[in-house]
Amino acid sequence: MKDMKKKIPAAMAAIMTAVSLFAPPAYAAGWVNDASGYYYVQDDGAVLTNTMTPDGFYVDGNGKWFQEHLTILGEDFTSPQKFTPMNRQTFEYYLAVVNGMNTRIQNAAPGRRAIHLYRDGMSLCAVENQKETPLLVLSEDTVTGGYRLRISTNLGSGGFVDTDLRSYDYEVFRFMCALISNRPSILADAIFQSWQRENRYGINMINWAAAADTMVLLEVENGAGIYRIAPR
Repeated sequence: MKDMKKKIPAAMAAIMTAVSLFAPPAYAAGWVNDASGYYYVQDDGAVLTNTMTPDGFYVDGNGKWFQEHLTILGEDFTSPQKFTPMNRQTFEYYLAVVNGMNTRIQNAAPGRRAIHLYRDGMSLCAVENQKETPLLVLSEDTVTGGYRLRISTNLGSGGFVDTDLRSYDYEVFRFMCALISNRPSILADAIFQSWQRENRYGINMINWAAAADTMVLLEVENGAGIYRIAPR
């Protein structure tokens, strides 16, 4: 009996040691960075994917956060780090980019398009007989803290054709999306698909649809599509 009493604690210690070897590691939720990029890890060690992190950044299907590097009408720039509300946006920062884009458009179609950049928005107009007709208008949505993007033109094929003026319109549309979203390629594709293709993102006039770090709702007015774009 005395020997048994001595052996029981030792056996229990061995069991406890074995259990501790298989216990899940402790994690602190937050960002981790490796050679491939930034990822958000939860308390249980799982990596968030295809969603928004608690601090408002979008991570893709692989769990990765990054900024898109874009070239639009010869101008290079980087997307915002996260969805950018209108009242925090400094549109003047992009003035040089817009001027460069406008030069490219005027070289292709002199006097047929006009771009206007405001403190809180942007527009692209068709020009005929000195009269301007808005084709794309990006403006503040005070209800959601986001944007309203009004489209009243055909945006072409979605690819760039140097001799097709609609391609230049599409590139300006891409730029407008890049003013808003960390993933403008996804937002632009979602809206373009809704406006001219099969609408695989499911954007509609009743329920908000997710597109990267944004939520999108469609309104229709006199043949124009008004896309309300809010933070996701």
